[in-house]
Amino acid sequence: MGDSTPAKGKTFDSVEKAELSSSKKPLSSGKKLTPLKTDDLSADSKMPAKKSPKSSSSKSSSPPAGRKKSGKPTYLEMTQNAIVALKDRSGSSNIAIGKWVLANNEHCKSVPPNMFKSRLNQAIKAGVKEGRFAKVKNSYKISSEWNKKQKAASRAKDASRKKAEKARTAELEKSKQKKKEQSDEEERKRKEKDMVSVIIDLCT
Repeated sequence: MGDSTPAKGKTFDSVEKAELSSSKKPLSSGKKLTPLKTDDLSADSKMPAKKSPKSSSSKSSSPPAGRKKSGKPTYLEMTQNAIVALKDRSGSSNIAIGKWVLANNEHCKSVPPNMFKSRLNQAIKAGVKEGRFAKVKNSYKISSEWNKKQKAASRAKDASRKKAEKARTAELEKSKQKKKEQSDEEERKRKEKDMVSVIIDLCT
């Protein structure tokens, strides 16, 4: 009885060691597991995010009335030119404005009639909204208040330009005076030096 107990303990220890050693063995599949490279992770992290597609509906088919293309007046400017040129005291109608614009702006002749009419109406509405045009029944005139503001702005611009020119002229005069003073000072020093040399010559 006393001999059988330690034998059982030995067999238990041997079984436990066998299980531990088997758990440390490599996989029986025979294939080596390749470790994940950090370059792969960095490459994935550097991939640009997909941009959400922008809807084409955000772009309007016709440009706003106030937008100016290169070398071409805007519809707002052409409308104003038409009203000024027509010189109608009671105001100019949409039809009269449209005819004048077409007759005096070659690039408008290639625009489809419906699009031209739409752009012209937008320009007239924009001019009325900003106070440039005054609506008289179904006609439009240049607003007297807008004319006053434009004249005041032009006077202020001219005054600012004249002030800048005056300041620039004063700066030039100041620079000339400074150069003249420097030249006079150099001439005085030269004369003093010549006089000293003459006195030295006389003393020797």
